[in-house]
Amino acid sequence: MNANMRTMTLPKAVVFGLLYGTLLVGLMALPFHLMHGLESIQQITKFFKFWIFVPSVVIGILVHEGIHGLTWAWAGKIPLHRIKYGFKLKTLTPYAHCQVPIDIRAYRTGVIMPFLIMGMAPYILSLVAEDHHLLGFGLFFSFGAIGDLIILWITRTIPSGTYVQDHATQAGVTIVDQQASS
Repeated sequence: MNANMRTMTLPKAVVFGLLYGTLLVGLMALPFHLMHGLESIQQITKFFKFWIFVPSVVIGILVHEGIHGLTWAWAGKIPLHRIKYGFKLKTLTPYAHCQVPIDIRAYRTGVIMPFLIMGMAPYILSLVAEDHHLLGFGLFFSFGAIGDLIILWITRTIPSGTYVQDHATQAGVTIVDQQASS
């Protein structure tokens, strides 16, 4: 591995994402099952009805990427016009990309926020309210944020105060000289 990068190839990230995403969803479903019973968790299929699921996914993906960008802009004190949004047709993945180097703490904050807001918050509310739609939404968007969690894992050894930039073709970051980013 290059000392100036913390990355994973996209195919490898997809394989890890499917494996760990499935494990995460299973672990998250377990407390709902234990608290509310098997019959209750089976009601999750209500979330996956076309007229609920498709709009939730389309809008949710846009919001997910927007959360990344807005958080990077806020936490990294980056102008909004330096955040680029797009869709990679080859891998069928939407993205938000910070075009300038950013402090690793601000970067990590931007990476984790969609998981917390769109995955964990609805999930926790679903446990309290025994709400199947919130459970489905929370599980789906937690699974959808698994790539973000992988990036957090592969950047875990980067010390605070280090500036990073999204890698152009892989999951992860390039470490940037702190003086060069000032």
